[in-house]
Formats: sequence, structure tokens, C-alpha cells
Amino acid sequence: MLPTPLLLLACTATPGGHSDAEGAELLLEIEVTKGNDTPVRRVHWSTSEETTGAVQFGVGELAWQVMDDALGTEHDVLVAGMPAGEDWLLHAVSEGPSGRWASEVVSIPADYAPPELPVPALTVAPSSAVSGFLLTPVRGTTGAFLIAYDTEARPVWWSPEFSPRGFRGRYSPSRGEMAWLEGVSGGSEQFVVATLDGDTRTVPAPNSSHQDFVRLADGSFLVFVMDPRTLEGTEVQGESLQSVAEDGSTRTVWTSWDRWTWDGTGKVTDTGLLEWPHGNGLFVNAEETMAAVSLFFPGSIVEIRLADGYEEAVIGGSRSDWTISGDTFQSQHSPYLSADGNTLWLMDNGLASNQVPAEARAYALDRSTRTATASWVFDDGGAHTTVLLGDVIPRENGATLVNWGTAGVTQQLDAEGVIEWQFDFPLGTIPLLVEHLPDLGATPL
Repeated sequence: MLPTPLLLLACTATPGGHSDAEGAELLLEIEVTKGNDTPVRRVHWSTSEETTGAVQFGVGELAWQVMDDALGTEHDVLVAGMPAGEDWLLHAVSEGPSGRWASEVVSIPADYAPPELPVPALTVAPSSAVSGFLLTPVRGTTGAFLIAYDTEARPVWWSPEFSPRGFRGRYSPSRGEMAWLEGVSGGSEQFVVATLDGDTRTVPAPNSSHQDFVRLADGSFLVFVMDPRTLEGTEVQGESLQSVAEDGSTRTVWTSWDRWTWDGTGKVTDTGLLEWPHGNGLFVNAEETMAAVSLFFPGSIVEIRLADGYEEAVIGGSRSDWTISGDTFQSQHSPYLSADGNTLWLMDNGLASNQVPAEARAYALDRSTRTATASWVFDDGGAHTTVLLGDVIPRENGATLVNWGTAGVTQQLDAEGVIEWQFDFPLGTIPLLVEHLPDLGATPL
């Protein structure tokens, strides 16, 4: 998508508050362009000497800034995070040998979210401890969109409508790119990669890619892909993890058939095929050496070494090689591990057939004894039964972000279990799997 130039401002500034020796004024021009229909802007300006730069912005006041720390005479800064429906302010500055250059503060007119975009109700206003953005594919009566919301439940970025094959969106801060997995005509899948201001490209995904994926540091993808085998006259859709490079080339990292034996259970998919063991949640550690996957029907979290597909741990279920101390889990989704690998969070979806409430859970992992000890549980008063999907994501200072999947409720709890922020999505609208974004490139002023 070609950017639309919105305004070009020529502003004069006296560096450091003084004229130079000849009394000449420095001219600073900024060009603000818009690449899509979201509240995202690209700001460009030039200086006659090498400078650093920044764009300061905010609603009603200049509260945030995006830095361009590289010395140069050309500056190009992407500004994101402003809410739909609000006018906002923008201001560019540069620092160089001659002093400080600045544009005037300009007003950016509001961008409005399309009417079909689902907007949740803010049922618990955020405390001062709540920050960042919530990124989730939202599926409702008007279609599916990948949406980033601020803490006031206002959309700040959204994708075009798409047919979701993956239930999560991912943001790559170093690249400034969103990614999602969509179905295309003919029954195949593709990854869509989009800059915040609308530059979009696609990467072919393996047939039967589904549910969850992770974008790795090199730009490649790790994704669940069904792996069919015929057993006892039945075609069973097993599970695999595949690595997909940006050119579409693939490598199988792991397949369930290497160590797992079909136990006769599973679910029939929309195409009439039997799916087992059904991978439904994927986590990769910061070093990108290990993946934790949730296998729905066995009731297991499996740690998989990415270099060779070796299963280092099976936690839960009949094949568990760990001991679980305290309450176990079942029909779980979305594992998440602490940076040191010693705490596991997950959504315990319970048994829908018995109306067992879903629970957000944490387990302390003792790797020397291979023991997972139940250490924390939250069930929101037993309010959510027959829940599919869901996430439990640790936050700063002992807080926890909990998405109740098909219940349509997303909330953050403080360390004492008190709800300090909550979204309720409209009836019939589902936040599929969520990701917390600390920022979209800006820091507070």
C-alpha cells in the first residue's frame, strides 16, 4: 500500500535558543504520511548536519516518544499506539552539533475503526500498574480481525478481515511487523506479515498449518502442522512442528508419531478427518532452543528441543515422565514458561462435558526431581465453564494476564489475585489467543 502524504510543515528554529554566528536560521521540515486506515503515522525530516531525532506525541499532550538514535541527516520514524476516535498531537525534534531543532506541534485528525471491528466493554478500568497493549485475533459475527487494543479497550491497530487458520497474532518489535496465519482459496494457508503502516507481504505455509505459531528472531516461523497417517483403516491427523523460512522453505522439527501412539481418541474436523493429539498452544524460550507445546487429548505439556526434536519433558497425561504434586490439569491450552524455566503457566480448560470450570494455573518446576508442584490457581469464581482456548501470561510484579477464550473475558490480576483490569467482549465475539505487547516502539516522556 502506497503511503498517503498528509502534511508537510516547514518550521524555523534557532538551535539552542540562539542564532548561529551569521544569524542564519535552521529550517526543519517534517512530512507525515499514512499507509493504512489505522492511527499510525510515518514521520520524515531532513537536517543539514548529522543529528539524532525523536517524535513526541500523545492525546491532548506530548506524553510519548519514539527515538531515532542513529546520527544522520535523514530521519524516518514510525509512530503507533494512538487510539482510534481521538485527535492527537505530534512534534519532531533533532539534536546535533548546532543544538536542538524542533518542529511546531501539529494536530493529527482522528482515525475511526470500521464499524464491524469488535470493541470490548471496559468492565474494570485499568489500575496504574496496567500498561501496554493486548493483541488478539477476534472472531465474531462480522468476521475476524487481528486487533491491538490499549488498556482502555480502544483499538490502536487492526488488520483487514481474514479467515483465521491460526488463533494467535504475533508482533516482532525489532521488525515493527505483525503476523497472522490465514486460510486462502483452495484450502491452503499462508502467513501474512504487515508493517504497522500497511506494507504487507505473504509467506506460504505448509498445508494444514493451524492453531498457533511463533515468529522467530530471524523472521522464520514455527507452526503446528497436521501430519496424517492411516491407522487401523482410519486416517488420523497427527501433529508436527515445522519451521518455515521467509522464502517458504520448510523443515520438520518434530512429529507426534516419533514417540506417541494413537489411543483411539480425538475429534472429527470440519473436513471429516480425525485429529489427534491436537497441538493447541506453543511457546518458545528466549534463546530459541526449546519449544513447549500443549497436546490437548493426551493432556500433556511437552518440551521439545528445537535442534533435533528430542522430547526433554512430558508433563501431565498418561505418558508423563514428571510427577505432578497437587492438582493436575486437563484439556489445557497455551503453556508459558518463566525465563529461568522453573515456572509453568497454562489454561486448564477442565471437562466441558461435566461443566468443570476452567482455571488459570501455575506450577513450580523442580528439574532435579522432575516434579511439577501446583503453586497458583485462579478460577474467577467458577464463572467460566465449557471454555475453549485461553491463555495465562505472567506480567511484572507478580501480576497475571488471563484470557478466558470463548468466554469472551480477558483480565489482569495483581499478585494478590485482585482483578485490576478487565475487557468483556460482545456476545458471540471471541478473543482467540492473546499476546501482551509492552509497547509499540514508544517510551513515556
